[in-house]
Amino acid sequence: MGFITPLRDGMNLVAKEYIACQSEQYGMLILSEMAGASIELNEALIINPTDIEETSDALNKALIMPEEEKERRIRKMQERLSRYDVFTWTTDFFNQVDDVKKEKIHLQVRYLDENNLKSIYLKYQEAQKRLFLIDYDGTLTPIVNSPDMAILSEDTEKILNKIVFDSHNTLVIISGRRREFMDEQFRNVEAILVAEHGYFIKYPGNEWMNNIEIDLSWKEKILPILNDYVDRCNGSMIEDKYASIVWHYRNADEEIASLRINELKDDLTEILKSESKLHVLEGNKVLEVKSLLYDKGTVATRIINKGNYNFILALGDDTTDEDLFKAIPASGFTLKVGCNPTNARFNIREQSQIIEILTLFINPDKI
Repeated sequence: MGFITPLRDGMNLVAKEYIACQSEQYGMLILSEMAGASIELNEALIINPTDIEETSDALNKALIMPEEEKERRIRKMQERLSRYDVFTWTTDFFNQVDDVKKEKIHLQVRYLDENNLKSIYLKYQEAQKRLFLIDYDGTLTPIVNSPDMAILSEDTEKILNKIVFDSHNTLVIISGRRREFMDEQFRNVEAILVAEHGYFIKYPGNEWMNNIEIDLSWKEKILPILNDYVDRCNGSMIEDKYASIVWHYRNADEEIASLRINELKDDLTEILKSESKLHVLEGNKVLEVKSLLYDKGTVATRIINKGNYNFILALGDDTTDEDLFKAIPASGFTLKVGCNPTNARFNIREQSQIIEILTLFINPDKI
């Protein structure tokens, strides 16, 4: 029997050597889930070495396991190890290095310049069906200390109305905000409204619709944990949306928040192991728990597929907008506020530039 139970390890070649040595009499391998080799050797009895009961059960199972089952498990692992030899591993390693290099190039910051802007406007002029997909916080409005303070300005509202006045244009405001907030801010703008990162959508003159039905019973488990972190991190707050829960920590002490955010992510990761359709979405000073079944990208794709658009412009500022950027066809244009690496084609330095760019579509003389 092979009994290999490190608490922290790399690949652990001893486990592989044990498997390779089983040529006549077949033993059984008990392997810690914290050894890197456990990813490849799934026919072994994988255990958490800190769990005494699980370890003793595995030892007992190995001792009483029928010889035929031992042989079947060992042969499967041996076949896998013989295929994934040192040459295959080396090729795979260098391919992954190359993939990382390509991804780094893809995510390079490319600032929008005057020539790029002119190219975008020329495509806009040539197009007959144009689609604007615009995020709210940090894009149409600057980031503020309290979400309630992020109010759409009259000047920005006028610009948006001039854009939608052109019958060739379709405007979509795509946000993580709640429906009620979106209704209030855009009551005078004929735009398609998307709330809660794509869970809800509202077309002009219609009621809100949800794009997908999901079980929300998970919120009963998550909410008490987030409430506990509000108590432990002064200045943080919870936003309980219809389909998700958000922990805001913009107004918390930065040093304390940096500690609490890592603790919270660890706690949530443990809980979400049993909730395969949920994930933790980390944004600008927020942590949101939501379903994996929808995001800004999925709703954008549905909208794009409904119309034969020959000009698409998507604007955002946060990690939550990366799904949106990835959903835009290669012929479209994507802009991200800030200097962080992104899937968008171009970065712009300041949120105020968004308003300047939108103004160009209604007043091209300023280009």
